[in-house]
Amino acid sequence: MRIRTLTIPTAFVSLAAVACTPEAAAPPAMPTMEAPATTAVPSYAQAPGIDRGALDESTSACTDFYQHACGGWLKNTPIPDDKPGWTRSFSVIDEDNRKLLRTILDDLVAGKTEGVAYGKEMAAVYGACMDEAAIDKRGAKPLDPLFKKVKGITKTNFAETLGALHAQGVPAFFGFGPTPDAKDSSQMIGDLVQGGIGLPDRDYYFDDDAKTKELQGAYKKYLETLFTLAGKKPAEAAKLANDVYELEKRLAGAMMTKVERRDPQKVTNKMDLAKVEALTPGFAWKSYFKAVAAPEGVAINVSMVAYLKSLTERFEKEPLPLMKSYLEARILSSKATQLAKPFDDAAFAFKQAVTGQKTREVRWKRCVSLTDGVLGEALARPFVAKTLGESGTEDVQKLIGAIEASMEARLPTLAWMDDETRAKAFEKVRAIVNKVVRPAKWRNYDKLAVKAGDHFGNVVAAELFENARQVAKIGKPVDKDEWFMSPPMVNAYYDPQTNQMVFPAGILQPPFYAPGNAKSANFGAIGMVMGHELTHGFDDEGRQFDAKGNLTDWWTPACGKGFDERAECVVKQYDAYVPIDDLHVNGKLTLGENLADLGGINLAYHAAMSDPEASKTGSAGFTPQQTFFYAYAQAWCSNQRPELQRLRVKTDPHSPPKFRVNGPLSNLPEFRAAFACKEGDAMVRENVCKVW
Repeated sequence: MRIRTLTIPTAFVSLAAVACTPEAAAPPAMPTMEAPATTAVPSYAQAPGIDRGALDESTSACTDFYQHACGGWLKNTPIPDDKPGWTRSFSVIDEDNRKLLRTILDDLVAGKTEGVAYGKEMAAVYGACMDEAAIDKRGAKPLDPLFKKVKGITKTNFAETLGALHAQGVPAFFGFGPTPDAKDSSQMIGDLVQGGIGLPDRDYYFDDDAKTKELQGAYKKYLETLFTLAGKKPAEAAKLANDVYELEKRLAGAMMTKVERRDPQKVTNKMDLAKVEALTPGFAWKSYFKAVAAPEGVAINVSMVAYLKSLTERFEKEPLPLMKSYLEARILSSKATQLAKPFDDAAFAFKQAVTGQKTREVRWKRCVSLTDGVLGEALARPFVAKTLGESGTEDVQKLIGAIEASMEARLPTLAWMDDETRAKAFEKVRAIVNKVVRPAKWRNYDKLAVKAGDHFGNVVAAELFENARQVAKIGKPVDKDEWFMSPPMVNAYYDPQTNQMVFPAGILQPPFYAPGNAKSANFGAIGMVMGHELTHGFDDEGRQFDAKGNLTDWWTPACGKGFDERAECVVKQYDAYVPIDDLHVNGKLTLGENLADLGGINLAYHAAMSDPEASKTGSAGFTPQQTFFYAYAQAWCSNQRPELQRLRVKTDPHSPPKFRVNGPLSNLPEFRAAFACKEGDAMVRENVCKVW
C-alpha cells in the first residue's frame, strides 16, 4: 500500500520519531530583517505559538529563514546521546508520548489491568521485554527452532521453509503481503516486493565513496560478529560474512532504485499464479504461499518483475550451503535486538555506524516502542483518553475542512489546468476521507498468544499474528476503516489507494497544535501538515490515482504536460541543494514530498488568511502572517548527526529540514511580503516554482 507520510528523521529514520533499521519531518526588534518593526502592529491580538528564544536574530529572515527561525534552538539544543537526531517538535512530542505510555504500562505490569482491554497481554509483552536478566540467561537458544528449519533445507523444501521464515518476521530474498489492487482499489490482492539486504539501500553495495566503504566494512564486521556469537570459529565467521555480503550484493544488483520505485506504473504488474511461476521457474510458489498461509487462487502484484526474474538465477546457481548461511545471517540480524546483550551490542554497534547515535536508548523506551508495535491499538485506548480524549476532534476537523476549502478555492485559479481535469480534481478533493485522533473501531487482538516471562516467544508470536492478519486480507474487500499508524505515533499520512488522510492523536499536540495557540500558528504548524497530506493526493505519484483510489490517467494530455513542466522546476530547485559534504539532494527521489511541502504551505497560508481569527491574531509581537511562517519553520528545527544526514540524503524521499523550510518559502510571494524581502535576497527565488 502506497502510504505517503510527512516524515522527518529524528530517531533512526522517519515526520515522526519512529526507529527504523538498515533493512528496508519571536525576537524583539529584528534590525537584520528589512521589515517594519514588529512593535508597529500593536492592534493585533496576541496568543502563544512562537518560541522567541529559538530565533537567531543575527541572520535575516530574507537570507536564510530556517537559520533565522531556528538558529537559537539549533545552537542551544544538543542531540541527546541516545538519539541520532533531535527535533523541536517530533522528538519532544515522541519523548513525552513514550513517558505517558510508560506510565500506562507500569500500571498494567503492577496488576492494574481490570477494565483495560488487552491489559494482561500488554503487561506480558512489556514486562518480559523489561526482564533483561531472563533474556541474557537464554543467550542464543531462542534461535534454535529457526536454525533447525534452515539446517533442514533442501532444494525440494526451500520455498516452504522460506515461507515459514517469512511468517516469523525473517526478511530474506523478497517480501510478500497484501495490497489494494491498483486498478480496483476496493479489493486486496497479494504483493511480491524486492528485499533481503542488510545495508540501508541497494546503492550502498555499489557506491565507492569513502564513507560508504566504511559502512560496507562495518556491515561485514557486524555479520562476522553475529556468526561468531552463533558459534562459528573466527576464521569461518569472517569468510561467511564476506560470502553473505557478496550474495546480497548480487541481489541488490537486480533491484530497482528508489527513484524507479516511485513510479506507480512501474510497480504495478498484476498476475495470476501461473505467470508468477513462469517468472521464477523451479521455485515452488504453491508451497511458499501455503507456508505463509496465503489464500489460494488470488491475484498477485509483482512490484519488481526484473528482480523476481533474477531470483531464478540465485535459486539455481547459488550453492545450498551459501543460501543457508545467508538465511542464518538474516535470522541473526533481524532478531539480534531481541536476544542476549552480546547480540544486542553487535546490532547497536552497526546502528552507530549508520546513524552516529552514541548510546543506546534505556530499556524502558525500547520496550514501550516494542509494545506499541505489538499491541498499538490496545495501548492507544488509554493514551487517547489521557490526551485529546474521545471528543477532541471537532476543532481539528474544522482545520482540515479549511485546508480542503483552500484547495477548492485555488483550483479555478490554475491557468495550466483545463476544465475537464479540474472537474475531476474537484471530485477527488471532495471524496477524501479524513480520520482524526483514533480509528473508528479498535483492532482485535484475541488471537495474539503472548505470555509473561517469554520475551522472544512473544516477539515470534507477534510476528505470526501479524503475518496471519495481513495475509488474511488477500482476496477480500479493502477495509477502509483500518489505520496504518498507531494513534500515539507522531506522524500523519495520505493513502492514495483509499483517498484518505489520517492524523493520529500523537501529532495533535504542541508545537503542532494546541487549542491555546494563536490560530495563525496552528495553521502554520498542523495546518501545513494537513495541506501536505492533501497535496500528496496530487503530487507526481498521487495524481495518478483517481477519486476512488484507482490507478488511472484522469488528466488530459495538455494538463499532464503542464503539471510535469512545473514539477521539473521543483526537481531542479532541490537538485541544487547540498546539505552535507558534496552530497546533493536528489530532486527526483524527493519530488513527491517537495511538491507536498510546497502545496501544503500554500494551502495552509490561504486557509489561515481566509479565517477571521487567524488572519488577525499573531504571536510574540509578530503579525499573523509572520506568525504563520514562524510556526511552520519552528516545527522543523532539527539537529542531526553527520552519519544520519548522509543516510537521509541517500535514502529518504523527504528533503532535509532546512530545505523543507527554505525551499517552499523561497517560492512564495506571500512570504517575501510578510518579511519585506526584496529581489536578490536568498529567500527570493528568481525562477519561482509554483504548482498548486
